[in-house]
Formats: sequence, structure tokens, C-alpha cells
Amino acid sequence: MTNTQLPEKSAIRTAIDQMRKMVDLMNEIGLTAETVQLVRLISKEFDLPSSDVVSKSLSLFKMAAEQEAKGNRLAFLAPDDEIVTEVPGIREPFGAAEKTSG
Repeated sequence: MTNTQLPEKSAIRTAIDQMRKMVDLMNEIGLTAETVQLVRLISKEFDLPSSDVVSKSLSLFKMAAEQEAKGNRLAFLAPDDEIVTEVPGIREPFGAAEKTSG
């Protein structure tokens, strides 16, 4: 049997407490396993840290919501400035825009 050092019980308790707090926070903000997986996929596809994906997503959402509150719309334009896609209902609950438009 080798003589390996085990972590102190207090260190293990601290780590468990930190994990519980993280899980509580994830539950509080509705962060699901599917959302975490999507962040990982986008991160990998665009070669960005996951934290950048989340930060950029939140920044884009905030900017879009602020502009929508001013009566402006979020859209993607073709090179000739024709609207290719418009993103409706940024400030509405997820899925609400599809329900009202269909």
C-alpha cells in the first residue's frame, strides 16, 4: 500500500459546500444541462472560452432588449441591406413570440 496524502476533511467539506452553492445558483437562474452543453458546443465551434460565449451572449441580449425598448428591432441584413432575418420579442419570455406570430 502506498502512502498517499488524502485531503483534509475540512477541504473536502469546503469543496462540497462550493459545489452546492454553484448548483443552487445554476438552479436559481435556470441554467440547465442542455444550456451548458450548448455553451460548450458554441465555444468549441468558434474557438472561444466558454466565459466569452456567455459574456458576449448576455451583452448582445442586453443591447437588443434596450434597443427594443426604444422601439427598434433586431435584424440581420444582407450586403444590400435587405432584412434576411428579424428576431422578434427579445423582451418576451422564451417561445412567446412564436406563439403570437403563428
